[in-house]
Amino acid sequence: MTSRIVFGRGRGHSWQLIGGVSCAVVLAAFLIRSTSVPPPSSSATGHAGQLAAAGVTHSRHGTAAAVRPWSAAAAQTRSAADLSLRLEALLGQHAVLSADMMRGRLRGDPDFAQAANAALGKNTDDMGELVGSLFGEQAQTKFTTLWATHVSALFNYARGLDAGDESVREEARKSLASYESNLAGFFADASDGRLKRGAVEGALRSHVEQLLDQADAYAGRRYARADVLYREAYTHTFGLGKTLATGLLSPGTANTLEEPEWRLRSELGRLLGEHAALVVTAMRSGVADTGDFRAAAEAVNGKAQSHRRHRHLIRGGGR
Repeated sequence: MTSRIVFGRGRGHSWQLIGGVSCAVVLAAFLIRSTSVPPPSSSATGHAGQLAAAGVTHSRHGTAAAVRPWSAAAAQTRSAADLSLRLEALLGQHAVLSADMMRGRLRGDPDFAQAANAALGKNTDDMGELVGSLFGEQAQTKFTTLWATHVSALFNYARGLDAGDESVREEARKSLASYESNLAGFFADASDGRLKRGAVEGALRSHVEQLLDQADAYAGRRYARADVLYREAYTHTFGLGKTLATGLLSPGTANTLEEPEWRLRSELGRLLGEHAALVVTAMRSGVADTGDFRAAAEAVNGKAQSHRRHRHLIRGGGR
C-alpha cells in the first residue's frame, strides 16, 4: 500500500497520509538505533577495544594507524560497518537539520530556527564523538570546531538572505570555502592519503552549494525547486558518509561495506530516513499553514514512487 497526501482546502488543510507512514517512521528509527555505536568508554580498555573493532589503533604520537583485522574478524568488521552506517545517518541528519534551520530563519520563525540549530549542535557532537573514537580526543576537538564553523556560516548565509544583505552572504561564502579546504585536509591526513584532498573538497563544496541553493529557492518561494534540492542535499550528504568511511577505515575492513547485507542496510536507512524527514516537513507545514505545504506534500508523494522503484533492492538482498 502506498502513502499519498490528499489535499483539502482552507486553513488546517484537510489532508491525510494513507498507508504505512507510522510503520515506516518506526522502522527508520529502529534502523538508526541499530546502526549506532556507543560513545567511547572513559576507560583505556574500553576505548582501545572500540578502536580495535573499528580497525585502527593509536601510535605513540597519538595519531591513528591502521592495524590488520583479526583472523576471526567477524565482530570487528561488523562494528566497522556499523560505524559507516552511523556516519551516513548523522551526515544525512545534518543536511536535513541545516536546511530546516535556514528555512526557519527565512520564514521568520526564530523559535523553530533555534530548535533546529540546537539539534545541529547535538548532531555535531555525535559526529565528533565518532571521529574521536577513531582518531582520539585532539582529532575530535579539531573536527568539531571545523564543523561548528560550517554550521554558523550556513546560519549567517540565511540571515543575510533574509535581510537582503549581500555582504553578509558573501562573508558566509568565504567562511564556507575556508571550511571546505580545511576539513578536506583533515580527512586526507586522517586517512593516510587514502582520501584525496581535492576529491573530498569537491564533495564538501557540492554539499554546501546544495544547501545554499535550496535556501535561495525557498527565499524566492520556488518551493518545489527547494524541495528537490532538499532531497538531493540529503542523498548526497548521506552518501558522503560511506565515501569518508571507506577512506578512514583500514582497507581490509572497508571492504566489508560492499557486502550485500551492508549495502541493503545502508540503502534502507537512506530511503526510510528521507521518508521520515519529508513526512515531518509536510506535517509541520500543514499545521503551520505555510506556503510550502503543497510542495512538501508532493515531495512525500514523489518519495512514495521512489520507494516502489527500489523494491528490487529488497528482493535482491542488496545486490
